[in-house]
Amino acid sequence: NILTAGIAARFSSTNYPFYRVFPTPTDPLANPLADEADGRNVDLFATWVPSGLSELEARLSYSDVSHTENVANDYNGLTGTLRWIYKPTGKLTTRLSLIAVPGTGAAFSDFTGNATPFVSNSRYSTMARLGATYVATGKIELNAFVSLEKDRLTQQNLDGSIEKGSAVN
Repeated sequence: NILTAGIAARFSSTNYPFYRVFPTPTDPLANPLADEADGRNVDLFATWVPSGLSELEARLSYSDVSHTENVANDYNGLTGTLRWIYKPTGKLTTRLSLIAVPGTGAAFSDFTGNATPFVSNSRYSTMARLGATYVATGKIELNAFVSLEKDRLTQQNLDGSIEKGSAVN
């Protein structure tokens, strides 16, 4: 059994240059309003390899994200990921991922070099993803995945009111 654990700090700065556009009769793209999001995260992470066939990765984070304009998307709380990787043969690898994150347009690395899940610009998103990779030959690799994502959408309107909703993809 191999266990690797650690702690990390992550910082992000995101700019949405056309968060909201105030059109004019002559120029529909005039007067863009930018939104910026700053994120601060403290991560506890661990990888456990109980056998050569299986691996479990976990990350628990305290996240604080603040926006300059769309403050309805501000988030402060716990987030994380849990991923189980199972390799029943030398040619087949399966992955099951559960992700809960503030959805500030962030992509999350799959540490194995495979496709990364993407989270839309929502206040908070949860995702379940099941994927498989089959190595047919040294030059041919087949990948498949299915995912379900639920976004908690929020938007601050010009009058200060907040619209809320959700989307399932």
